[in-house]
Amino acid sequence: ARDEVTVAVAAYDYDEEELVDLRVEDVQLNHRGTEQFVEFEKPLDLPTSVTAKLFVWDELGSGVPLREPIELRPGMLGEGTAEDPFELRTWQDIENIRWNPDGHYKLMDDLELDGSARAQIGSGTTPFTGVFDGQGHSISGYQPVDNGGAGLFAVNHGTIRNLAVEDADVDTSAGTVGLLVDFNSGEIENSWTSGAIAGASRVGGVVGDSTGSVTDTYSTADVRSRSTEAGGVVAVAIEGSTTQRVYSTGNVTSDTR
Repeated sequence: ARDEVTVAVAAYDYDEEELVDLRVEDVQLNHRGTEQFVEFEKPLDLPTSVTAKLFVWDELGSGVPLREPIELRPGMLGEGTAEDPFELRTWQDIENIRWNPDGHYKLMDDLELDGSARAQIGSGTTPFTGVFDGQGHSISGYQPVDNGGAGLFAVNHGTIRNLAVEDADVDTSAGTVGLLVDFNSGEIENSWTSGAIAGASRVGGVVGDSTGSVTDTYSTADVRSRSTEAGGVVAVAIEGSTTQRVYSTGNVTSDTR
């Protein structure tokens, strides 16, 4: 059995066509049949535009790979500023928002998903606080993971605008859910949803609970709450929130009231 391998993490900026960082470590294998961790002397501190890959070689000098390289994190174009937002072209790009939840993002094309379960953007511990501009594009076929919320965004403290979530079919046991955002304390502007959503309670076609603002937004989605509070656009608009120039055309029902 092999006793030693060489592990490397390479960070490459494809936009600038240059290697930004390379970490190499010779690792003695313990042959215990369990996962073995490698800790580098300093952590990688990389901008979101840089792609990081993991390599495992028999030794550095030979460069003979023992497995295919693993892409740890693909980079995105843009600087993440208001003047030069990060460009979102794939779902992997959207997953990268977790590395910089306060950045500026713009969706470059319609994104058609395959209906497989996907993680939400933002969370209660790390909410989305940046700006997401859909530029009039849509994300269709979105399906959240089990035992979570329902919306594309779990918690929004930032700004979401010009974005559609279309042809969704979400049925969850969770409450306080919406097709676009579950809990909104930021701003939602000029956005729309279609499809269907069902949840335990406080179910909205766009937003579950809102303490922020929802303006110039609509939904054609069917909405069902299995207990209380269902709204075509917002399930519960909490005191201090603003909801202006919105409408819904879907079938909105709650089983209790």
